[in-house]
Formats: sequence, structure tokens, C-alpha cells
Amino acid sequence: MESMLRIGRMPLFAFLHLLALFPAIQCSLRNITIDDADPMISYSSGWAGDSSHLSSLDYGGSLARNQNEPGWAEFTFTGVAVYYLAPRWPYFVSTRVGLNGQAPDLVNLTDPDAPTKPWGARETAKYSVLWSAKNLDNTQHTVRVSFGNFIVVDGFIYTVDDAASTSSNSPSSSLSSSASPSPSASLQPAAEGTSASKHNALTIGLATAFAIAGVLAILLAGALYRRRRRRKARESRRINDLGPSQPVYTSAASPAMSQPISSLIPRPFPISSETFTPSAHEVSQNRSDSKHSGPQIAEPQMRGVQNESAVPSASAGSGALAAPSIIGRETMSGSVRTSSPPPYSERH
Repeated sequence: MESMLRIGRMPLFAFLHLLALFPAIQCSLRNITIDDADPMISYSSGWAGDSSHLSSLDYGGSLARNQNEPGWAEFTFTGVAVYYLAPRWPYFVSTRVGLNGQAPDLVNLTDPDAPTKPWGARETAKYSVLWSAKNLDNTQHTVRVSFGNFIVVDGFIYTVDDAASTSSNSPSSSLSSSASPSPSASLQPAAEGTSASKHNALTIGLATAFAIAGVLAILLAGALYRRRRRRKARESRRINDLGPSQPVYTSAASPAMSQPISSLIPRPFPISSETFTPSAHEVSQNRSDSKHSGPQIAEPQMRGVQNESAVPSASAGSGALAAPSIIGRETMSGSVRTSSPPPYSERH
């Protein structure tokens, strides 16, 4: 992924430079087209030159023709394929074409789509490939055009293989020649090619397309990877910017209380659970005091308070309010615990 990232950062012209360093797929096959006036074609006597028959339907604007049966024309080349070019006429015209001394093929030059016209009329169909020989050894070959009922030479196309060895000069042992009488056959000189050249062009096109697709895929992968890395970096920076001081809310339940709520409420005074029971002497004394003084309101008792200055009243029947009883008071004779009747009690 790191290598893809580095590739994604490289500019496009760098990738084009890398493509230029790839092993080149060269087209080793190429077609060469020649006209009937080319010096590579040799003629016998009796031929009418190219200037004697001019037409826009001929390759190069003219063709060579011969009406004498012993006439012939030969084209010598080095290559792997050859094609014979000629226009068509609105009446029966034929020519024989052979390769490397083998038996020639009769090639029909009649235009089947045109109405029949008398002998001597001008051609009615544009030049096209009417005969061919393919899959030849890349050696020297000779095409001979001879008399059928006429001899016509308009042009040739031959295919050379620049990458093949040319050490052998012997005639080809594997020969595939054919005449093309089909009326639909047509040829443009600039677009004519053999099946081998078409296959080679297809291979080059596919290789180029795959190379471009590979470069685009690498660029896309690098861009996606870089985008993902930047997104992760932004998220990381955002989390770091929040800091640890931000509150974190959770839904965790609070812990249960270990003691009752009542124990947490403050109380103003201590509560004593001790039960007090008055003695018989205290009860009788309180009764005697009540007979002389009438109904009295007893003062609240103070428990657990020591008061050395508190002395009981000497006149029990004087009618004065009884002094509050002191619990746990120390005297010379010991500790005496006294009590008064409950507040608001009435004696009759």
C-alpha cells in the first residue's frame, strides 16, 4: 500500500514516462501499394501505357492493358502476402494471375451489378482486390499476370515483415492464393491490410488499452488510499482537540445505599431508651405536696444533669412550687433518684 501511495502522489506525466519505458509492441507487418507504372512491374511488348487509359475508377487514375495473348506482366517483391488490384467492366473481361511459376488462376473482371454493355465500354466498378496470396514465407516472390481474354494491370499491394528473417531466397513452399470474383469486394489503398496485420493491430490496441487501464487503476487506488488516510487523520485530530476534560456520560446505575435514610437525618437532642420508675417514697411525698398546694403544673424534669447547688425545699407544705427533681444527684448519704408526677396531672 505504501508503494501505491507513492504512485498516487506522482504526477500524470511521470506515469506517461513510465509507459514509454515499457517494452514497445511494434507493428512488424506493413502494406505497400504500387501502381501499374511502378518500375517493380515488368511488361512484355504490346502493352498500352498508363497514359492511354485514364479513369477515376482505377488506382492512381490509370491502368495498363494488353489484348495480345502472348503478353504478360510480372511483379517481383519480398514479403508475406500479395494482392492484385483491378476495376470491373460491364461485359466479360478475364485475366490470369499466378505466383512463383505455379498454375495461374482465372480472375473474372466483370461487374455483375452493371447492365451489360458492348465491348469497349468504360469500366463501371472501382478497383478492388480480386486476387490474393497470403501466408507466404518472407522471401522473394514473383506474380505473373497473363492473358485470359484480356490482360489488365492496375496495381498491387504486398505485405512485408520487417522482423522476419530474409536469409532464404527459395520460393515459398506454403502458398495460399485465391481469386476474388465476389462482386461485393472493394478496397481502399490506405486501408488495405492482411489478416496478419489486422491481428497485429488488434494486439497493439488491446495492449495499449490494458496499459492505460492499469495506470488509471493505480491512480484511482492511490487517490482512494490517500483520501482514507486524510479522513482518519482528521478524525484523530478532532478527538485530540476535545481533550480529557470533556464530560463523559454513561448510563451506569448508581450504587445502592448501605444504610437507611433515617440515619442520615440530624437530631437536635439525644433520645434515651431508658425507662424511669419512681420509688414509693417519691410517690408519697408528691401526694402530700399536692394536698396543700392544690393543682400545680409540674416543671419539666431534667435528666442526667448534675447540679450541686440544687437543695430540696425544707417546707413541704408551704404551697411553693416543688423544686425540680434531679436524677442522679449526689448527697452526703448517697445518691438518691427522685421523680415528680407527669406534667399536667391533677389531684382531687
